[in-house]
Amino acid sequence: MKAQTVYQKVEMETIPKLTLVIMCYKKIIELLRDAIDYIKRGEYDRKSESLSKAVDIITELISALDFEKGKQIAYALNNIYLYCLNTIMEADSGNKADLLEGLIPILEEIKDAWEQISKKGIRK
Repeated sequence: MKAQTVYQKVEMETIPKLTLVIMCYKKIIELLRDAIDYIKRGEYDRKSESLSKAVDIITELISALDFEKGKQIAYALNNIYLYCLNTIMEADSGNKADLLEGLIPILEEIKDAWEQISKKGIRK
């Protein structure tokens, strides 16, 4: 294993969970923006790659939800994530950039909320 790979693995395992969640949101938003650009340029293979990565991250966020501790927030996030997944699938199959554009403000709002929580020093 390369030293850089080992370093990245250790970094990801030791990073605070809240920071990791924020990083996930940033990456999803970046991937959606990339996919929008790929659709506009007709680069459909690259679009699908970006959306596949976004789906993988959202799926990980779903698997990390704690419905016992998180209760209503966890259920609300789950519903949002499922909406995102369904929208991404529809956008991917129909090359509909506008559907992806509609997800970005939703995800940015949630990311901003997590950043505010992080700034207040509340840790999950």
